Amino acid sequence: MTLVVSTSSPLASLALFDGADLVAAADCGEGRAHQTLFGMLDQVLEGRPKSVVRTVVADVGPGGFTAVRIGVTFAKTWANFERAELRAISAFDLISPLGIAVIGVRRGSYVLRVPGEPLSSVLEVPDGVPGHGVGVLQPTYPHASRYVPSASRPSDPLTLVPDYILEPSISTPKRPLGRGTA
Repeated sequence: MTLVVSTSSPLASLALFDGADLVAAADCGEGRAHQTLFGMLDQVLEGRPKSVVRTVVADVGPGGFTAVRIGVTFAKTWANFERAELRAISAFDLISPLGIAVIGVRRGSYVLRVPGEPLSSVLEVPDGVPGHGVGVLQPTYPHASRYVPSASRPSDPLTLVPDYILEPSISTPKRPLGRGTA
């Protein structure tokens, strides 16, 4: 069976598949994926032993810096511990499998994915395009239940990293922190 993990948006989700057939899914919109993943895991496994999961698929983003890291780390740890195959999937493919989708990356700026073309930066969401971000009136968040096996790619736990698209927007302290500073 395949376990799909998505934490790249405010809606965290897990889904269990038997081949291409959805067996169970759970989600939580509280924005606290690190606290809810194990509860959702119990829901999707429904009493099955953890060893039934032979493939783990991680949503690598793009998405929130910490949220994506939580999901990727969860998937990598599971795959390593259970000796399961590890695969990666884009958040775009969990919004609109293999179709056009948009994700907000900064206030008023979006990344548009059109299949067969490079990702492009846009300032407004084209009409009818599914996705999420500030300004998207009816958001469509990535959801693990939209997993399509052909959209995922094999990965190695040591090389699987989140796909942030943009560098994190952090600032450096005005004065160095450490010993001897007041």
